[in-house]
Order: sequence, then structure tokens, then C-alpha cells
Amino acid sequence: MPRFLEHDNLTATQQQGLLARVTRAWRRFAPAAIAAVCIVPSVWAIPTTTLSPGGAQSTIALSRAATNGSFSADYDFTLTTAASAIYNTGRFNLADPPIGPLRIQQFLAQLFLLIGDTVSGSALATGVDTDHLGYLLSNDFFAASLAPGNYRLALSGIDENSGYDGVFRVTPPAQVQAAQVPEPQSAALMMIALASLLLARRRSSARGRRLAAAPAA
Repeated sequence: MPRFLEHDNLTATQQQGLLARVTRAWRRFAPAAIAAVCIVPSVWAIPTTTLSPGGAQSTIALSRAATNGSFSADYDFTLTTAASAIYNTGRFNLADPPIGPLRIQQFLAQLFLLIGDTVSGSALATGVDTDHLGYLLSNDFFAASLAPGNYRLALSGIDENSGYDGVFRVTPPAQVQAAQVPEPQSAALMMIALASLLLARRRSSARGRRLAAAPAA
């Protein structure tokens, strides 16, 4: 018994009255107190990137350094207005070059609607590979109509020293047709530039590995 309820401090009548008041208060407030402790509100991961078609930010840069092993990368974003989306990444497809494999196997790119922090339903769009000269692959999709809301672009695969570079872009629906199909000359120049950049980066990495492996003089 608490000290303030002991016989030396309270009479029997006072003890009974105080206990009765405590019991009534407990019965009144206990259900609400238990509910407040047991019911924990859900906390969702809200996308931090907001895309505005035709606005200050309408793109997400997609980039991954070369690694070895499985990977997954989620790019979450919020659309402020209805939009169309254009996605593209480039990566190597060299199975046995002089400096070892440079490729990503089982590469998958999918666009999902987000409800809270969980994907909802099946993929709204899935990337398709296009072969360029046998050693470079581009992965692309076009989503014609996306409503305002939260979305996730999910990329995954098994990297073998390739990495990837690309972009996800949203456009106002009225501008999609012009943005969807670039001029052939522009597309060719873009692919050549991307291939040159990726090859230069791999060659630099290869030289670094050879120097590190060389025996000291």
C-alpha cells in the first residue's frame, strides 16, 4: 500500500473514500488511456521529389556507379498535375571484353502508383531494351497519362561492372508527341555521346585496377 494510504497517515474512512475516488477515475479514463498507448498512427514515407510538367523541376537524373552484385533502386516522386512520362537509361552489354564483363543482367525498370509507401497494383509501365551496335543497351518506356499523385520508378538487376545513366522526364500531355520521338540525328548523337562516356569511365577504372594489381618495383 502506498505510504499516503497507510493507517498512520489516514483514517479508515479517509482511506475508503480515497480508494473509491481512485477506482472511479480509473474506470472512467482507463479505456481512453489504453487506446492511446495501443493505437499507433501509421507513418508513410512521402516522396521528397516533386515533379511539375513544364515547371522548374520536371526530370529525375538516374545514375548508378559500376558495382558487382544484385541491386535495386527506387526513385519516388510526386506529380503535381496530370502528365506524360518518358524514361530512358543506357548501360553496357559486353559479356567478355578485355577488361572483364561489363553488363547488367536481368535489368528491370517499372513504374508504380504509390499508396502511402506501398506500391499499388501492377506496373503502369515497364522498360523495354533496345540494342545499339551490340555493346550498348538502352531501356525505355513511355507512359501516356499519369494522374496527379505519388509514384515509384523501381530499377533492379545484377550488375557486372556496368552501372547505368539515364533520365526520367514528365511533360505536359500536349507536348508529348514532340518530345517522344527525337530527330534521328539527335538520337544518334546522344547514343554516341553516352557510349563514349561509359567506355571512358570503364577504361579509367580498368587502368586503376591494373595499376593496383601490378607488383611493386
